[in-house]
Amino acid sequence: MSPPSNAISRVIAGKKAQENGAIAEGIVEQARHFARLKRMVDVRKVPTPMRFDGSRRAWVPSERSTVDGVGFVMATSNGNEPPMGTFVADEVKSVDVSAGPSVSLSRLETHQRDFLEAVRESGGVAVVTFVLLGVSREMLSIWRWYDICDETSISVDRLRSRAVSVDGYGGEVRACWLRRSLGAT
Repeated sequence: MSPPSNAISRVIAGKKAQENGAIAEGIVEQARHFARLKRMVDVRKVPTPMRFDGSRRAWVPSERSTVDGVGFVMATSNGNEPPMGTFVADEVKSVDVSAGPSVSLSRLETHQRDFLEAVRESGGVAVVTFVLLGVSREMLSIWRWYDICDETSISVDRLRSRAVSVDGYGGEVRACWLRRSLGAT
């Protein structure tokens, strides 16, 4: 007996999401590397705590991670930038731009939202980085958590309006702090 088609669709969608996530992770790691080389921000991947499940013979998450990356602002060049050492939290989401006109922000889980909010309230830089897949070159759209925290979705056109290449990551993360300090959007 074959499984119901909706079960097959869920498996296919899950596989596609994993592939997109792996691609996005590689793009973000490249962007973070450029930002470190430019001495702008140093954001590193947060590993998910794992344990070995003998019954499944596999490593599985033992608890939820906070966000995808944490780090700090590196050397600054003038007074209009975040102070050196300012804490940075970054949650990353991949976006297939051909999948629809908007992206649901319900993809941000409660524990991720809580962590981003705690960083924001503490004066740190809390951002969500959307990796735009299906565009002609690798593009990131980096948003200050405060600007999108109350929204349920964000349009792909809006994401594209603030898209930068991988070498623009560090500058955009720092700009999110400046928008915060000026109260601008």
